Amino acid sequence: CTPTDPGHCFDFLSRKTSEVMKEGRVGRITSFIQLFQGLTEGLQSRNYSANDLEKLFIYSMCWSIAGLLEADDKMKFDMWLRELDTNKIMPEVEEGETVYEYFVDTETCEWKKWFPPKWEYPSGDKLDFSNLLVPTMDSTRALYVIKTIHDQKSPVLIVGAEGTAKTSVQLMFLGTQDPNRMLTKRINFSSATTPGMAQYSIEADLDKRGGKNFGPPNGKKMTIFFDDISMPEVNTWGDQTTLELVRLAVEYGGFYFLDKDKRGDFKTCEDLQYLGAMQHPGGGKNDIPNRLKRNFFIFNLVLPSITSINDIYGQMLEGRFNTADGYDTPTLDSVSKLTNATIQLWRTMKAKMLPTPAKFHYVFNMRDLSRVFQGVLLTPKESITEGGLRAKEGKLIDFSPQNMLIGLWKHECDRVFCDKLTTNKDKESYSNFVEKIGFDVFGDDLYRSACREKKFMVSFLRDDIYDEDEVLVEEAPKVYEDGGTLEMIRERAYTFLEKYNEEYPSKKMELVLFEDALKHMLRINRLLEMPRGSGLLVGVGGSGKQSLTRLAAHISRSMCFQITLTKQYNTSSLMDDIRTLYRNAGHKRQQTTFLFTESEIKDEVFLETINSILSTGEVPGLFAKDEMMAMTADIRQDFLRDRPNQEETPDNLKQYFTDCVRDNLHVILCMSPLNPKFPIRARKFPALVSSPTVDWFLPWPEEALVSVSRGFIQDFPLDCTPETKQSLMSHMGMVHKMVVDVCDEYFNSMRRQVYQTPKSYLSFIAAYKTMYHNKLQALKEKEGRVKLGLDKLIQGAQDVGAMKVVLAAEQVKLEEATINTNKMLESLEQSSAEVKKEGEQVVGIDCVWKLNQYSSNPNTEKRSVEQGR
Repeated sequence: CTPTDPGHCFDFLSRKTSEVMKEGRVGRITSFIQLFQGLTEGLQSRNYSANDLEKLFIYSMCWSIAGLLEADDKMKFDMWLRELDTNKIMPEVEEGETVYEYFVDTETCEWKKWFPPKWEYPSGDKLDFSNLLVPTMDSTRALYVIKTIHDQKSPVLIVGAEGTAKTSVQLMFLGTQDPNRMLTKRINFSSATTPGMAQYSIEADLDKRGGKNFGPPNGKKMTIFFDDISMPEVNTWGDQTTLELVRLAVEYGGFYFLDKDKRGDFKTCEDLQYLGAMQHPGGGKNDIPNRLKRNFFIFNLVLPSITSINDIYGQMLEGRFNTADGYDTPTLDSVSKLTNATIQLWRTMKAKMLPTPAKFHYVFNMRDLSRVFQGVLLTPKESITEGGLRAKEGKLIDFSPQNMLIGLWKHECDRVFCDKLTTNKDKESYSNFVEKIGFDVFGDDLYRSACREKKFMVSFLRDDIYDEDEVLVEEAPKVYEDGGTLEMIRERAYTFLEKYNEEYPSKKMELVLFEDALKHMLRINRLLEMPRGSGLLVGVGGSGKQSLTRLAAHISRSMCFQITLTKQYNTSSLMDDIRTLYRNAGHKRQQTTFLFTESEIKDEVFLETINSILSTGEVPGLFAKDEMMAMTADIRQDFLRDRPNQEETPDNLKQYFTDCVRDNLHVILCMSPLNPKFPIRARKFPALVSSPTVDWFLPWPEEALVSVSRGFIQDFPLDCTPETKQSLMSHMGMVHKMVVDVCDEYFNSMRRQVYQTPKSYLSFIAAYKTMYHNKLQALKEKEGRVKLGLDKLIQGAQDVGAMKVVLAAEQVKLEEATINTNKMLESLEQSSAEVKKEGEQVVGIDCVWKLNQYSSNPNTEKRSVEQGR
């Protein structure tokens, strides 16, 4: 072996195969020696012959030197080994198998094929699906390698694609450890994990043993499992400082104190062993430093074969559905086909719906299969055999247990595979896929009969029981059953909406439950009713994500909590709120909904905490040890009742508390696809997308837009005819739909995005109502003024008319008076003429008299004239 000639094996691996990650030759040789030594010097070691040692040599080389190959390359390596196998040491395999499906029995030194141990379906009415770990051939052979290396106190790192059950395999191994001797701890990494956070997570469960030595409590040992170990962010200089601290702990058995008085002193951590898991590097996923790789025994975990997957879920279905539970033969015949149909659909979605930058969440792995079967297995027997409440009411068409089972299967596939699709075109393609598979597996007639009407499974059809005084006696049972048509469910949903508005008048919601909104509400409610059910709601502003979540939480009798942002809100405030949620969900064991929106991400560190809650349920440093012991002491009786086969140890009690939190705490994340940070956050914090069920809110169709406008305008007073109002409501929805279509055309032609969201539509309706009210008030005011003026004019005209009548009557009187006056004047003229005539006669007489007097006495007259002067 020289730098230019690494040897036949390394040369073949580098030239003919494609390894999932690069590892140094020294590290691989060290791993080979560790495995070979563990097989030959273990508890079952004995005197081996040359052929026996060669078999162990081949087995060790396959899982160490060639342990980073995928299935196709493993086949190439197997063929290359057989070409060199002159002594016929290699096992005889069947078609399609390789040496990796076999192991060397340390007792007989013969090749034996891997077979998983027999798994038994758990007894009891309540199925703890989230804690079910069904062994397969892949997990069995991986566990064998892990145990061999772990027994030598060496760390093991599993590499695998998403959904290859890396975490499950490590948890299965940790579950086999004796808690009286070996404690276990799981630490989940993300891009925001800092060295300080990693160190605190490790040392949180260590006690001081003397001097600067620390270790697990009570002299025990501890195995620490680093999940997603490659996630910490790479800095500007290409380093992962968090992983350098992990290397320090693994390689040197400790790290340095962070306390001010001891800073710089080395803290030795005793009796610690390490396991790790990571995804394949590349494609936006980080690799880990070579200095860290050399400390781990690394091997690749391939995707389970179809046979293994069929075994896993086939055993579950056989244990759940059997003749002893009263299922008829046709139903059991369909049960046996469910696994095949689901796997076909899963493989089709993986092959056809490929991820793109805009559809980065189009990843279909084993988690999706588990979610489909979880929904089927958790459905009560009565809902399948009897049809639930709607069947008793005679409202289900063509009901039969077989039809109900197939309809339930399609409903669960829709929730898992279809709800995450981002376009109507993709949803149509999915519908064609599932229909074709349904016809092929179940038959045309049976599938058409079972899926003629879409099924909507709900858990809120039953009513609470009250006594004569309207006091609640018993809460309604939550039975997962067929809800019938959407109209039946809508009526029931509006009843709960009215109750919500009565109980919370300050938070009153004016919701219009059109078809799409009601379907989304049912999906959210399904998640809240399911143990460990969390959701990622992706939709533009105004889609109804928060309002529908609050209504669904109210229907599920779950406490809905949302943080209140202030200027002083920080990470400590978030931890305080999460402590409250954990106490409510774990200590009080009450259903709790944590509604978290992207507008509340004040610091990216918030997402690190959310990522830990979704992935492991454990937040480092959330509770002090004495506080945790007090809470676990309170739930001791529940632990003894629910887990009678486990010992009552502090670690088991703490794990039970964590499991209660994960079962009862439902995290609902509300994100917008328009936010450019959304895909970045999904890559940095993978549990945000992989752990919850994705529900993608598509743009509202025109019917929904018209329904919303009808909900806001129907009771709004408009001064028009009912026909005009109906046309207005239809016109509003049509115009918004036209604008949305034009925005798409604008993007296709100009490559510039302009968004018209439901929030814009709601704002438009609110602005219309406000403007209409203001304009109507202004018009009414002007109308009032004009009407007042017209009334005055009309009143004046009436008054003038009345005055004309009076004047006409007075005119007659005036004319009569004029005539009388004229007559009086005429008589007066006559009288005046007579008087004048008489006056003239008198004057004449007087003059005659005076003349006579003068003529008789002229002196007298003269004297009178002088006196007058």
